[in-house]
Amino acid sequence: MSNTPQFILKIRQLQPQLSGKLKVICDFILSKPEIIITHKVKEIAKACECDDALVIRFCKKVGYSGLSQMRASFADELLPVQQADAKKKTKDDPFDVLKSSMLQTNISALQDTMSLLDQDVVESAARIVSQSNRIFITGVGASGFVAMDLQIKLLRLGLTPVFHSDHTMSKMALNLLEPDDSAIAISFSGETEEICRSAKVVKDRGAKIISITNFPKSSLAKYSDVMLLTACQEKSLRIGAMASRLAQLAVVDLLMVNIALNHFDRVQENVLKTLPIKNLIK
Repeated sequence: MSNTPQFILKIRQLQPQLSGKLKVICDFILSKPEIIITHKVKEIAKACECDDALVIRFCKKVGYSGLSQMRASFADELLPVQQADAKKKTKDDPFDVLKSSMLQTNISALQDTMSLLDQDVVESAARIVSQSNRIFITGVGASGFVAMDLQIKLLRLGLTPVFHSDHTMSKMALNLLEPDDSAIAISFSGETEEICRSAKVVKDRGAKIISITNFPKSSLAKYSDVMLLTACQEKSLRIGAMASRLAQLAVVDLLMVNIALNHFDRVQENVLKTLPIKNLIK
């Protein structure tokens, strides 16, 4: 079960696409989610120095008819989260606090991601992959490591994945795609230039594309036939992908399990065939 209210997940995913006063409203609500319950439209508008209509417009962008619907729908799920957060405040050693914080961040990312994933969407992605002649996988940076993991798992299932970490090789493989192939594009932001260019080539070649991203309104999402969403709150200034990488790996695992369950006999045979190879590598 997710620890984060659904309306907060929706707002976080919408945040990168907002600008001007809509972004001010978004930032204000994310900084103090309790205002959804305690404030009226006029009070939020006054705090954000905008008119009432803009607050209503923001609510509609998130997917609600207005502030009242957002409040009525999610008051019950926000309050337990606040109570749980209050219990977390301790006077532990700073290193213990760091460990606890990292653990909770990762747990929240996994729980929130699983709460977003719809069974029909995952099954649709699994069908595309299992029916494809070849599956082209693209991802760079930390998402590239997730792409490598996906390649290994698809291969063990007896499918034909194609992943190249070299940019030139990747471009060559892309331009050889056929309509009976598919592609899986992995990008936390959905704005990685190389990944978006690759997605456009996939669409131009007539192949299906599945995206694994955190933002449903990103550039990558526009090219996608199926979107598998993660729900992570990564900082813009970070050493490297942390919670987002774990969430992407969880999505990959869920997709693999779905494919395996729908083609159990064939998959079991292929997995068993790869066991001697695994033992030799050890």
